[in-house]
Amino acid sequence: MKGIYYLYKSTVVFKALRNCFGFKSIFFKVDKLKTACAMKIIDKVVKKSGLDKKYRDVDLTKPNPIGNRVWIYWYTGFETAPPLIKKCVEEAKKVKDIDLILLDKNNFEKYFTFDENLKKLVDEGKVPREKLANIVRTQLISRHGGTWCDATLFIIDKNLISNIKDMSFYSAKHPKDWHFAEGKWTTFFLAGGIGNPITSFIYDTLIEYYKYYDWHFDYFQFDYIWLYAYRNFDWARKIIDALPENNKDLNYIQRNWDKPFNKYEWDTMMANNEIQKLNWKAAKLPNDETVETVGLHFLNCQFNR
Repeated sequence: MKGIYYLYKSTVVFKALRNCFGFKSIFFKVDKLKTACAMKIIDKVVKKSGLDKKYRDVDLTKPNPIGNRVWIYWYTGFETAPPLIKKCVEEAKKVKDIDLILLDKNNFEKYFTFDENLKKLVDEGKVPREKLANIVRTQLISRHGGTWCDATLFIIDKNLISNIKDMSFYSAKHPKDWHFAEGKWTTFFLAGGIGNPITSFIYDTLIEYYKYYDWHFDYFQFDYIWLYAYRNFDWARKIIDALPENNKDLNYIQRNWDKPFNKYEWDTMMANNEIQKLNWKAAKLPNDETVETVGLHFLNCQFNR
């Protein structure tokens, strides 16, 4: 199985060159092979643990609503977080009618319950923070309901949570791209009611996976499990396909961070998207801060929406 993992690692170069002449077709072939390998790994875990039977037939007639709780998690704490994270949290606090819960290493276990085996792997350093965050978000939604927002998420629409709180499931859903999920969902903005079958299945599969393996087969492991559900369960396809397309340009700020600010483009983006996904590692300030870039505008702007 670890041979597959190293195959995955070797495809980084193809991701970097996927849009270059001569490499695009090769990238898609390798990506298709990766997906097939991932499905085999997940299928083995799901069937050995009996999750295929547990989730074969799911009743969708009485779903629980998402509610108004919003979860944001930054392991080391928000007081020492990078400026971009602080800005995103500042904007999240302006969202109307929400129960905002900020989680860090000191308080997340107030809401999250460790599986004994998972706790052991975390303590041994075999499950890193970013992988733990995947497990945390799916358990929180499954057991408490609400909306998970990555700490790098800028919520534009201050009525967003009010608009989705009576739904049973919601995620950003943007047009098709190269990613195997084809924009059908995102893990960084994910909402569901208590007992939501998608988050419950992903959580259960992750917990079972770590009973058999103590390594990660891909950066997109979370998404591959989601894709497995979509391909193998009718109820999962119904839930995901029913989502309306939204946030067609959710990477505008990140993509244009260092570019000169353009008011027309900015206003168009703000009017047509509910959220923006940012990257704190790439959010560097320019040497000349007198030139307004998209990134500087975001950090300095006082949004009143």
